[in-house]
Amino acid sequence: MVIDTYKTSYTSIYNRSGLKIAIIPSSPGDNQKSEWLIDKNGRITDFIPKIADTPYHCKGHNKYNNQGDLIESKRDFCTHRASLIDKYTYNEKHFLIKSTFSEDRDLVSKTEYQYLQFDSHNNWIKRIQHGTFYDSYDSVIANHHNPKGDSTANGKEYNIQSLSTDTTTRKITYY
Repeated sequence: MVIDTYKTSYTSIYNRSGLKIAIIPSSPGDNQKSEWLIDKNGRITDFIPKIADTPYHCKGHNKYNNQGDLIESKRDFCTHRASLIDKYTYNEKHFLIKSTFSEDRDLVSKTEYQYLQFDSHNNWIKRIQHGTFYDSYDSVIANHHNPKGDSTANGKEYNIQSLSTDTTTRKITYY
C-alpha cells in the first residue's frame, strides 16, 4: 500500500497496482474520521463514517450507470431509521435533466434542468433549474399530517410546498 497526502488534509490510499482505492482524512486531531471507497474508474462508491456519536452519522453508497453517470446516492442514518436518497436522470449527452430527493419512500423535492446555452466545446454555460418541494403527510422530515394532497407520487399524496426557478451561468476557461 502506498500513501500519498494532499494539501487538502485527506490521504489517498492506493493498491499495489497504483489504483486509488480509498480516501481518508489526515488532519491531526480530526474527530470526523471517515473513509470514502473508490471504484476502479475513480468514482466514490461508499462513504463510511468512523464515529457514531452524532445525529448525522450515516453510511453512504453511490450507484452509477454504464456510462459513468451518478444515478443514485443513498445515505442510511444509524441514529434513526430514515434513508435519504438522491436520484439523477440524464439525457443522451449525459447532461443532468432531473434530480429527486426522497426520505425513505417519501418524495421531498424534484428539480428539472433545462440547458439554454453551450460553448464551442459543447459544455453548457447557462441552464435553468425548476425546483418543486413537497410536504408529504407521512414524511419524517415534514413530520405533520395533511391528508389533502394536490400531487401524487409513489402512490402517496403530497402538497406542493414551494416552487423555485433558478438560472445558473458559468464561464469555462480552456488552456
